[in-house]
Amino acid sequence: MFRTHCTKNPLVDRRIWVYPPVNYKIMRQAMRLRASLIPYIYSNARYAYDEGLSLLRPMYYEFPEAPESYTFDRQYFFGSDILAAPVTQPVSETTGLATKEIWIPKGTYISWFTGELLTGPQTITRNFTLSEIPVYIRAGTIIPLRTDDFGPLGSAQEIPSELKLMLFIGNAEEGSLHLYEDDGVTNGYISGEFANTSVSYKIDSSSSMLSVTVGPTKGNFSSLPSARAYQIHVPNFWPADKVTLAGKELPYVALRDSFDDYSMDSWTYDGRTLSLIINILTKQPVSSPVLVVASYGSYTALKPYTFYPGYVGLLGRLQQAKQLLDMQWNVDIVYQEDYFALLNATETGRRITYNPTNIITYAEDFGEYMKNAVQEVEALKNLKDSVKVEVLSLLSI
Repeated sequence: MFRTHCTKNPLVDRRIWVYPPVNYKIMRQAMRLRASLIPYIYSNARYAYDEGLSLLRPMYYEFPEAPESYTFDRQYFFGSDILAAPVTQPVSETTGLATKEIWIPKGTYISWFTGELLTGPQTITRNFTLSEIPVYIRAGTIIPLRTDDFGPLGSAQEIPSELKLMLFIGNAEEGSLHLYEDDGVTNGYISGEFANTSVSYKIDSSSSMLSVTVGPTKGNFSSLPSARAYQIHVPNFWPADKVTLAGKELPYVALRDSFDDYSMDSWTYDGRTLSLIINILTKQPVSSPVLVVASYGSYTALKPYTFYPGYVGLLGRLQQAKQLLDMQWNVDIVYQEDYFALLNATETGRRITYNPTNIITYAEDFGEYMKNAVQEVEALKNLKDSVKVEVLSLLSI
């Protein structure tokens, strides 16, 4: 649902480009995220057609026996595996954050935007910046998306020849997805013109191996691509020792800005989101299975979800805190050497990205930097109290 499109209030303009730049940027990112989710949304739309269960589902559909399903009526399931709890109140003028109480139902869920691992049932209270959306993914879920460089908004009916697959593993050693597709235009699906593709992963903890299998696709329709490229994202995971595609080892390459920027089948690592990323540019026939195997035994001493809970979200907040402090140079007598630990913490994601083999050392350093960063900010005597409160509020999840 688009918040700017769900009211007739003339004061709420639907044209996101007329808002201030900071708001426009955040709304555009949210719109592109939703547009990238079309493969997930369309698969759930087919499920709604078959089973009569809508895309937006109240909590009591899934957990009718839990009293919280009825009292937490501002959160819902978006399809089968995404729990959304939109923030509908304004941010605090003091901290710049909005506080929200969220019910996590039975099971294990991963915060998409912060990487926090949560086990329910429990009620949590979290603070959110303007750019953060409370979205929680059921552990063991594979989310199909269009790759980040998809066309302009309005291209949803195009059948992608490239797919992005996000594996939200959590504590689930196995997970699967059934991707549904048809031509998106005609009624051919009624007469069987559609296709289903299975995707699965399996963790072998004893040998520190992750295997991912895509396809084969079953069924057909006129615009189904005969072959596809894939980008596999595994957030909150280790770097790889070795990655193979159909038994052939893939080279490591440095992280690029987008899928189109890669030039070969390869793997990389994003230290900002602790994501193993596997790029399969050579289009694979959809009629045959695709098998990818990654080993990661060298790094299992690090626990991605627990070494610093909320690390992924905290990196974004650190950048905001840095910007706030940087802006004080011509206002108060505050210099970068006064918050050196905060600067080091901010750079942790970049350091891991550039040198993922040192991830364990960088992760250990991050905790120390964060402790010292709080102390540094508290000790800034020349910083206005209002700015100090806002910066300190950003240094936790």
